[in-house]
Amino acid sequence: MYVDLPKVFSYCTSDKEHSGVAYVKDDILYIRGPVAWQKVAYNLTFAMKGKKVCRYCGKAIKRRKATIDHMFPRNIGGVSIPINLLPSCSSCNSNKSDLTYHQYKIYRTLDERKRSEYKNKINEHNEQMRYKKGFDLPKKWVEQADIRLIKARSIPENGRKQTKYRRVNRFVKNYHHVPNPLVISQNYFLLEGHTIYWVALDSGFKTIPVIRLENVIVEF
Repeated sequence: MYVDLPKVFSYCTSDKEHSGVAYVKDDILYIRGPVAWQKVAYNLTFAMKGKKVCRYCGKAIKRRKATIDHMFPRNIGGVSIPINLLPSCSSCNSNKSDLTYHQYKIYRTLDERKRSEYKNKINEHNEQMRYKKGFDLPKKWVEQADIRLIKARSIPENGRKQTKYRRVNRFVKNYHHVPNPLVISQNYFLLEGHTIYWVALDSGFKTIPVIRLENVIVEF
């Protein structure tokens, strides 16, 4: 997948001891040093889509009140890539909850009496799909990758005791697939999904679903 990028973009970490930078040059996003991918993805989204108007209700967003919504929500496998992100007001972001972009568009046309019924029905469907397939994203986004090729940091000390690790591990043991694809750069550096990666390694996965960003390169 090729990521939509602005012509000019630069993001730097604020941690002076662990400085990193992400910048666009010749339609390629370069990441150098320790930079949180989610912050880069959010800032890319604001740079391309603005932060003054909610993409759902169309209302102006007060200064510094813009939020980022996942069009395919995390709870059904969504990840932080610009094509899946939209600037939104906090009200729409909260009301949308775990609906997809298109489901929320329908939800907004319903009267109050039908909205709760619709949301419950959709959430039930999304949960079934999630447990059956792990996630329900456009097929063209996702590919399978040899897990041995992925470059990622080692699991931290006591990492396997953390709540998030235990939750993902329980999901994998129960359903035999991962809940979200990994996000990796063109040169196979892991950008998002570290806990899933560690659980998959521990569980003996040979391949794993990934979204590979062809015009994102990690430099060290």
